[in-house]
Amino acid sequence: MESGYLPVTTAANDMDAIRASGLELTDNMEQTLSGAVKTVRENELYTPMAFADGTAARKILEYSMGDQASADRDTVLERIAAGQSAEAATAEFLTDDYFEAWYQATLAQLQQYEG
Repeated sequence: MESGYLPVTTAANDMDAIRASGLELTDNMEQTLSGAVKTVRENELYTPMAFADGTAARKILEYSMGDQASADRDTVLERIAAGQSAEAATAEFLTDDYFEAWYQATLAQLQQYEG
């Protein structure tokens, strides 16, 4: 607990056990831990399986949409600066076809990690 991690066993991941541990809990820490314990106990946690180059694949998932949105925003701002209306400048990016193209490109990048 002092290291900032929740207990790793089910028995220890209990507010009564945490209070009985002798660790002094502030009101904020009590609320935070109560919420965290409840979340862990009431939800099914998921950890992806490790695989070769998994970190690189995770980076694709982490940055793909944000990087595309940033690049698209730059394009929209350039178009508006050149005199296009906001509606015209964004129209290309607001279609199902545009999303599908982004999705397929991201999928293709991830498929290189299939085993």
